[in-house]
Amino acid sequence: MLETITYRLDLYGNLLFLVLDVLALLALRAPPWGRARLGMVAVGWLAAAFIGGTAVALLLGRGNFAVMRMMCWPLFLHGPVILLWLGGRARGAAGAGLALVGAAGLAVSADAFLIEPRWLEVSHVPVAGLPVRVALVADLQTDSMGEWEAQAFARLREEAPDLILFAGDYLQLRGGDPEAERAELQALLRTLTPRLGSFAVRGDVDWADWERIFEGTGVVASDATARTELPGITLTALSISDSRAPAQSRALDLQASDQFHIVLGHAPDFSLSASVVGAADLLLAGHTHGGQVRLPFIGPLLTLSRVPRAWAAGVTALPHGTLVVSRGIGMERGDAPRLRFGCRPELVILEPG
Repeated sequence: MLETITYRLDLYGNLLFLVLDVLALLALRAPPWGRARLGMVAVGWLAAAFIGGTAVALLLGRGNFAVMRMMCWPLFLHGPVILLWLGGRARGAAGAGLALVGAAGLAVSADAFLIEPRWLEVSHVPVAGLPVRVALVADLQTDSMGEWEAQAFARLREEAPDLILFAGDYLQLRGGDPEAERAELQALLRTLTPRLGSFAVRGDVDWADWERIFEGTGVVASDATARTELPGITLTALSISDSRAPAQSRALDLQASDQFHIVLGHAPDFSLSASVVGAADLLLAGHTHGGQVRLPFIGPLLTLSRVPRAWAAGVTALPHGTLVVSRGIGMERGDAPRLRFGCRPELVILEPG
């Protein structure tokens, strides 16, 4: 049912944008194309696309992600194609400029929708005092297990970490066969044999019975905050609520350890908690996807976290420890646009520094 609604969203949205394309081309059917004329048509087309696309999303009962999905069609496909058409018909520098902008738009589209989402980066991060090799796996967040997920797990096995930590958001299903998807993920999890084991925390998209994903896999999953003593390491795995404690104006009770102390949460908001000071050496999280879209000189456009945007991906040295936030392996599903730009999917390997 949900997939049917998303298909309707794309179908009706693109029909609307095609009508707007035809109207714009009729308005520009013959040169000369002065700046005033081009500007009026461009502003009118963009305004109609935004208003019409938003209306389509709201009429189908969808949320903000559906509106974003609608806006991607005119910005990444219809707009660049119109610019290429104008560039082909115009003469001189103006035509070349329009064609160049259109071609650049299509190139960005190809990168964002076809290349980057399947271009995994393995980031090796040295951490002072860390006694073992740790893999941080965040936001697998798939609605259909397949070749991409299998490749990510293959890379994980190649890295041979001593400890694997899963930072939440595993399956974001929209229909189909949940049991089959869970079984495929369990089969991949069983191929992992880290020396110190694997541990998992809950993410935002995970079901109430999310721990069933890890049944029979050897992965320790806990819905509540749990502390585990391992050789040379103390691991505190946070509940989804505790990982967001500062955003909920709650105190986070975090006790110090005589060993190297790793705190794992889904969202990185817990790094803002006063109780983290002096209690943790390494803070690990996912959730943000690095923003999924990161622009030069601007950074991530959306992180859905209280931490500063500069903390939303990568390594941040804090007075009370090192924060590492993974960009994640998957993407936001549902009605959200399936894109990454300037923000490749990531597997993080933390190494003794």
